[in-house]
Amino acid sequence: MTLHLKGPQAVLLVVGVVAFAGWRGVTAYTDLEDGAAQELSEWLRAEHARDQLRDISSVGDVTPAKLDSILAGQRVTFASVRARGAPEDMVVRVEVLIDGTPPRDGAVRYYRMSYGAVTGWRMKREVHAWTFYTKLL
Repeated sequence: MTLHLKGPQAVLLVVGVVAFAGWRGVTAYTDLEDGAAQELSEWLRAEHARDQLRDISSVGDVTPAKLDSILAGQRVTFASVRARGAPEDMVVRVEVLIDGTPPRDGAVRYYRMSYGAVTGWRMKREVHAWTFYTKLL
């Protein structure tokens, strides 16, 4: 099957595609449910704690200042959260603050999440920004 469009038909098709892309760009953002935000927060707290604990090789390396730093790293908040897609396959853009400051590896992160009736919200993996901006449905 081959599609041959000329003149007004081609222009109409281009206008339709641009209109759909613009409409999805404006309306694709959804609010993230509390359960999803909590799962995302737990994932980020565990990731940050893992990075900090990697620097500790023995019990003698744990100083009160290091312990305070580890505990402060558990205070994860979101400056902004945007989500695209259906709950069964959602891509989330989040600006992360750890103890009120952006983490050293960047504040903006992108994650793929899913929701199941039995499992609830689940983190699948961190994804590239491209995945968030190309998620149409």
